[in-house]
Amino acid sequence: AGYFNYIMIFKLGSLCPWCELSHVSYLAIFFLASINLKKFLTYSIVLLLFGASISWMANASGQHDEFAKCLTAKNTTLYSAFWCPNCKEQKALFGLSMQYINHVECSLPNGQQTAYCKKQGIEGYPTWDINGKRVSGTQQLEELAELSGCELD
Repeated sequence: AGYFNYIMIFKLGSLCPWCELSHVSYLAIFFLASINLKKFLTYSIVLLLFGASISWMANASGQHDEFAKCLTAKNTTLYSAFWCPNCKEQKALFGLSMQYINHVECSLPNGQQTAYCKKQGIEGYPTWDINGKRVSGTQQLEELAELSGCELD
């Protein structure tokens, strides 16, 4: 673990919070359970299963991955604001596949619009830019498929 920390920090110039949490947890379990091998093995297995489940969730795919990738390939962009309930609804339609959508956050922490979105002329949320055409409001996936020419899977 020490060697990997050295590589991560000094060679790659980054820090992985999950990795550090894992190292600290494992060391804590080792020291707390070192007097009892059965407890140590039990805690180690629980920690291993927890790590495996987090890794599995991080690599999970969404139901509409190919559709979302097609939208992105066609330079489709979703403009939204973090405080907007319709934007949350729109993102929820994609679920985990949202990671493949070209998405621009238009709101600053104080609720003001970003300069980029002002320059783009975004007036409401969510707004889709599909093939140069702007569509406002929550769009069903079928509507997005029709407007973009992407096949909904």
